[in-house]
Amino acid sequence: MSLAGLELTGVLLLLCIAIVVQRFFAFRLDKERVRASIEALAGEVLSWEPFERWLGARVRTYRIRYRDREGNARSAYCMTGFFAGVSFTEDTIERSGSEGQTPPRAG
Repeated sequence: MSLAGLELTGVLLLLCIAIVVQRFFAFRLDKERVRASIEALAGEVLSWEPFERWLGARVRTYRIRYRDREGNARSAYCMTGFFAGVSFTEDTIERSGSEGQTPPRAG
Protein backbone atom coordinates (compact mmCIF):
# COMPACT_ATOMS: atom_id res chain seq x y z
CA MET A 1 0.00 0.00 0.00
CA SER A 2 1.33 3.43 -0.92
CA LEU A 3 1.83 6.36 1.42
CA ALA A 4 -1.16 8.17 -0.14
CA GLY A 5 -3.33 5.12 0.49
CA LEU A 6 -2.30 5.02 4.15
CA GLU A 7 -2.99 8.74 4.53
CA LEU A 8 -6.47 8.30 3.04
CA THR A 9 -7.16 5.36 5.36
CA GLY A 10 -6.05 7.43 8.35
CA VAL A 11 -8.27 10.36 7.33
CA LEU A 12 -11.29 8.09 6.87
CA LEU A 13 -10.65 6.44 10.24
CA LEU A 14 -10.43 9.84 11.95
CA LEU A 15 -13.63 10.95 10.20
CA CYS A 16 -15.50 7.86 11.45
CA ILE A 17 -14.24 8.43 15.00
CA ALA A 18 -15.27 12.10 14.83
CA ILE A 19 -18.80 11.15 13.70
CA VAL A 20 -19.23 8.65 16.54
CA VAL A 21 -17.95 11.15 19.12
CA GLN A 22 -20.19 13.92 17.73
CA ARG A 23 -23.29 11.69 17.87
CA PHE A 24 -22.51 10.62 21.44
CA PHE A 25 -22.11 14.19 22.69
CA ALA A 26 -25.05 15.52 20.66
CA PHE A 27 -27.32 12.85 22.16
CA ARG A 28 -26.18 13.62 25.71
CA LEU A 29 -26.47 17.38 25.26
CA ASP A 30 -29.91 17.04 23.65
CA LYS A 31 -31.13 14.87 26.49
CA GLU A 32 -29.93 17.38 29.09
CA ARG A 33 -31.47 20.28 27.16
CA VAL A 34 -34.88 18.57 26.96
CA ARG A 35 -34.75 17.49 30.61
CA ALA A 36 -33.98 21.05 31.70
CA SER A 37 -36.82 22.39 29.55
CA ILE A 38 -39.37 19.96 31.06
CA GLU A 39 -38.12 20.51 34.62
CA ALA A 40 -38.32 24.31 34.15
CA LEU A 41 -42.08 23.77 33.75
CA ALA A 42 -42.14 21.62 36.93
CA GLY A 43 -42.34 18.40 34.91
CA GLU A 44 -40.43 15.12 34.83
CA VAL A 45 -39.14 13.14 31.83
CA LEU A 46 -40.40 9.53 31.91
CA SER A 47 -38.92 8.11 28.69
CA TRP A 48 -36.83 9.23 25.76
CA GLU A 49 -35.99 7.73 22.37
CA PRO A 50 -34.63 9.02 19.07
CA PHE A 51 -37.47 9.29 16.55
CA GLU A 52 -35.58 9.28 13.28
CA ARG A 53 -32.14 9.08 11.80
CA TRP A 54 -30.31 12.28 12.44
CA LEU A 55 -26.72 11.73 11.37
CA GLY A 56 -25.48 15.18 10.50
CA ALA A 57 -28.85 16.88 11.06
CA ARG A 58 -28.78 20.25 12.78
CA VAL A 59 -32.13 19.66 14.47
CA ARG A 60 -32.84 16.21 15.85
CA THR A 61 -36.23 14.73 16.77
CA TYR A 62 -37.01 12.57 19.79
CA ARG A 63 -40.18 10.91 21.06
CA ILE A 64 -40.58 11.67 24.76
CA ARG A 65 -43.01 10.86 27.53
CA TYR A 66 -43.17 13.16 30.53
CA ARG A 67 -45.30 14.07 33.50
CA ASP A 68 -46.41 17.71 33.73
CA ARG A 69 -46.94 19.77 36.89
CA GLU A 70 -50.59 18.61 37.15
CA GLY A 71 -49.47 14.96 37.11
CA ASN A 72 -50.68 14.28 33.54
CA ALA A 73 -48.65 11.73 31.58
CA ARG A 74 -47.90 13.32 28.22
CA SER A 75 -46.38 12.17 24.96
CA ALA A 76 -44.72 14.50 22.45
CA TYR A 77 -42.19 14.81 19.68
CA CYS A 78 -39.35 17.06 20.72
CA MET A 79 -37.00 18.83 18.33
CA THR A 80 -33.70 20.24 19.50
CA GLY A 81 -30.21 21.00 18.32
CA PHE A 82 -27.08 22.91 19.30
CA PHE A 83 -28.50 26.29 18.27
CA ALA A 84 -32.20 25.45 17.91
CA GLY A 85 -33.49 25.46 21.49
CA VAL A 86 -36.26 22.99 22.37
CA SER A 87 -39.69 22.76 20.74
CA PHE A 88 -42.52 20.25 21.15
CA THR A 89 -45.08 19.06 18.60
CA GLU A 90 -48.03 16.68 18.82
CA ASP A 91 -48.02 17.06 22.60
CA THR A 92 -50.91 14.95 23.90
CA ILE A 93 -52.14 13.80 27.29
CA GLU A 94 -51.93 9.99 27.56
CA ARG A 95 -53.32 9.79 31.07
CA SER A 96 -54.86 12.48 33.21
CA GLY A 97 -53.26 13.16 36.59
CA SER A 98 -56.74 13.11 38.09
CA GLU A 99 -57.18 9.42 37.25
CA GLY A 100 -55.14 8.57 40.32
CA GLN A 101 -52.75 6.28 38.46
CA THR A 102 -49.32 7.30 37.32
CA PRO A 103 -47.40 5.70 34.47
CA PRO A 104 -44.30 3.65 35.31
CA ARG A 105 -40.99 5.48 35.31
CA ALA A 106 -38.51 4.61 32.62
CA GLY A 107 -35.52 2.78 34.04
